[in-house]
Amino acid sequence: MTNVLEELLDIFRKYDLSTGEIIAADINRCTSWNLGDIQQILLPVNYNLNEFQTFLEKLDFENTNPWGSQAMFGTVWLTNGRWLERTDYYDGDWWQLKEYPTFPPYVIKK
Repeated sequence: MTNVLEELLDIFRKYDLSTGEIIAADINRCTSWNLGDIQQILLPVNYNLNEFQTFLEKLDFENTNPWGSQAMFGTVWLTNGRWLERTDYYDGDWWQLKEYPTFPPYVIKK
């Protein structure tokens, strides 16, 4: 079991990110084996401090993943063309940092 909030903060530390770089987030958690039971944890664009604190509090739970498949999906949009995306492979799921790729010179119109 992993605490989702701690896991997310660990990713920020790993990549030397700051929570101040968060633009918005949309995280969806399956709360039972029935995929229709979804809890959405949302942090809107232009959030205020109270919304940010509530978002963090809602992430403070253990991700047990008892069904052997991905139980949490989501995206955390960051500044500078980066985002965190919830990824899974077989029995595990984790956050992956993605970056908007730079354009190769041949696609830039002169």
